[in-house]
Amino acid sequence: MARREEERYQQELEEIDQMKRDGEISLETWELMRDNLDLNYPEEDPEEADEYPLDLSGYPETFD
Repeated sequence: MARREEERYQQELEEIDQMKRDGEISLETWELMRDNLDLNYPEEDPEEADEYPLDLSGYPETFD
């Protein structure tokens, strides 16, 4: 995650946690909001994720 996105993620996460502490939202709503936040700010680029795991089957093993 890029630095700017990381800061925005942390800010939104704190806002959600504060709403729970203040009793503005239920535990279930808090969990759903955190899950949604994780979907909005994935840790890795989905296109990069498609590249893994690496398929090395076409390469010969060189160690004995």
